[in-house]
Formats: sequence, C-alpha cells, structure tokens
Amino acid sequence: MPALGCPKTGMFLNIIANVVNLFMDFVYINLLSVGLCGAAYATLTGYVVALVIILVLCLQKKMRLPFTRTCLRDVGKLVEATSVGLSSASNQVGYCIKISFSNALAFSLAGMAATKVFSVCMQAVSIASIFIAGVVQAVIPILSSLYGQRDFSGVKILMKTAVLVQFVANLFLILLFEFWPQGLIAMYNVTGEIVPLVITGLRIFSIMFLFRGFTCVYMFYFPVINRKRYAFTISLVDGCLGIIPLALILTKINGVNGLWQAYALLSALLLTSILAINYVISMRSYKKFSWLLLLEHEDENIPVYECSLKMKPEAISQLAENIQHFCLNAGVDEKLSALTAISVEEMSVYSVTQSNATQINDMDILLKIYPENIMIDFRSIGKPFDTSTATEEYSNVAILRKIVSDIKYTYVLGMNQTRLICSSKNS
Repeated sequence: MPALGCPKTGMFLNIIANVVNLFMDFVYINLLSVGLCGAAYATLTGYVVALVIILVLCLQKKMRLPFTRTCLRDVGKLVEATSVGLSSASNQVGYCIKISFSNALAFSLAGMAATKVFSVCMQAVSIASIFIAGVVQAVIPILSSLYGQRDFSGVKILMKTAVLVQFVANLFLILLFEFWPQGLIAMYNVTGEIVPLVITGLRIFSIMFLFRGFTCVYMFYFPVINRKRYAFTISLVDGCLGIIPLALILTKINGVNGLWQAYALLSALLLTSILAINYVISMRSYKKFSWLLLLEHEDENIPVYECSLKMKPEAISQLAENIQHFCLNAGVDEKLSALTAISVEEMSVYSVTQSNATQINDMDILLKIYPENIMIDFRSIGKPFDTSTATEEYSNVAILRKIVSDIKYTYVLGMNQTRLICSSKNS
C-alpha cells in the first residue's frame, strides 16, 4: 500500500487485523475455552478479516491493485527482484536459526529461567524493530528512486534523516531498558525469583540497540546501490554466523551472561567492520566512492541546477527564464537552451493541473547538463499522472513529446517522479 501511495490504507488494514486478533484472543481462549490454539485461531481470523476488506475495496473499485499479465521475459525481473531482497530474506532465516540456538544454549546453561530471560530480551528486539522496520520500509522506495535518478544529495538527506530517527528511537529504548526494565518485565508478567536475572540480562542485551539500528539501515541500503553481496554477507553475520561462535566463546568465560554479552558485542563489532570496509573500498577506489554511503563522486564539471518552487503559475514562469539563462551560461547553444526552458515550463504546468492538490505544494526540480544531453527530474506530491502515457492530443504533454528525447515516469509513496531528457538531436 505505501508503494502505491496509499500508506493510510495499509495502516488501516494492519490495525484492523491486529484489533480483531486481540478481540478474538478473548473470544477463543476465554469464552470458547479453546486454549493455546485459540491464539493461533485469533491471528488467522485477524488476517482473514483484513483480506475480506481488501477484496471488498477492490470490488467496489475504491482500491486498485496494479496486477498485470506476465510472460517469460518477465522472469528476469523476478530474478532481479529476488536478488535485491535476498539479504533481508537470508537475515530472517538466520534469525530463526539464531533464536533456536540461543534458546537451546540458554536452557543448557541455566535451565528454564535463562530461557525466560532470553524470551524477554527478544520481546525487546520486537519493540525496537517497530522503529527500525518502520524507518526502512518508508525510506527504501524513495531511496531507490532517488538513486536511480542519481540525486545523490537527496540520498544523503534521506539517509541522514533515517539514521537520525532510528538512533533517537533506539537511544530512548536503551535508556528505558537500562533505568526502568521493570516496565517490560511487568508487561510480560514476569514474577518471582527470575526477576533479578531478567533485569541483568535485559540491561546487558539492550546495549545492542545502540549499534544494530545502523547495521539494519546499511543492510537494506546496500542492495539499493547495487552492493547486494555486501548486504548478503552482513545479513548472514547478523543472522547466525556471528552470534553462534561468539556466544559459545563468551558463555565459556562468563556463563549464561555471556549469551547477552554476545548479542551486544556482535552488534558493535559488525557496525565497526562495516565502517572499516567502507573506508577500505573508498580508499581503493581513490575516493571515487564516499566513505559512509559509498556514493560515487560526480564529475564536478557537470553543471547542476536544483530548486524547489511553489506550484503556482508566476513561480513557473520565472523558473523557465532562470533555466534558460543557466543553460546559456553553462555553454549550451541558444536553441537547446530555449527548448529546455520550454520543456521545464510545460512539465511544471502539467504537474500543477494534474496534481489536484487541496493546497499549494512544492515541486522539486533537478537539472544536469551532460555533454550528450540535458537531464531534468521533477518530483511532486499528488494523485498519480503518467506523463509518458498521456493521450491528450493538444496539451502540455503533446508539446513535451515534440521537444524532448525521452520521458520516464514512476509513482512512489504518493510522489510523482518524471524524467525528461533533452538533446541536441531533438533541437
């Protein structure tokens, strides 16, 4: 739903599924006396209800899912999509192995008490994952689009925001678990003699949140910049390859507390290793790639014009004039400069007329002048409008098709993104 620009619908469906789940827990377990199986039935019921709502919305045409027929040539896209998601998938497999191993190790060291401590620690991970997963799921589609448009400044701003949000959230959780672990203990109804063990284990274990959020962001970021093997390696180490040997070593030294220490230490070592490897990659490329994000340093000789403007006619008219002067000053011939300015004006006007916004929104424009062509990217919030498939015979789109070499369009998280390419061949 977020990818289709309908994040509210996705949130609504998720809330409905979970509310039904909670209510049916009471019905199945308390009223119908189904027992432990009632929890499973309640989860299933919640998702069935959400599915029924989706079907009803589709039948009423209040929600459209972009299904399309496939053929053999689409297999390549499936392979590419699978390779991008391989790191997160392998991390989930590793997570299952890690949990099974840790449970068995905890039980062998200190019996059921240690297993309960580990269970509470993993509930803390679930809470932290809300913030990490939320940030990653919101960021990745937009990040992919920005990277595809080679808007590296946008990538940096977005990554900075994502890292900051997850760090603040995780820092808050660390302080909460360090200074008030009783809150989580009460939430999961832990009582009796194991309370001191849980407090100690949780305080050691929660140190991992200081580092792991950064690692998770990197793990999902690297496939976007075509470093899939790097991301896959990180996911394997984070999943199970790192924790198993580390836990075996530390538990030999410190007993069951070594297990909680292993999780904290692994997160610190993994983030340190990522930063070190990034630095080596940057140095070996003679600083072609930046250190923290491994983004290519663009040719400084390429003229770049970047701006945000209000989607209103007077701002658009002034923009076209500014674009023309910028192109002329950059050495572009007079005719191509004029056509570039016209294409910017026509695309901007079309965006305003199609956005149907209830308020005046900003539109971001990024223009780059390459030796062979001029590339212009437009981004604006509003309802989707595909410039490349518009059928108007006498319109802004018709003019654009006459003066540009290529038009590409994507719609991500409620954002229209159009790329125009102007070249001397068309001028």
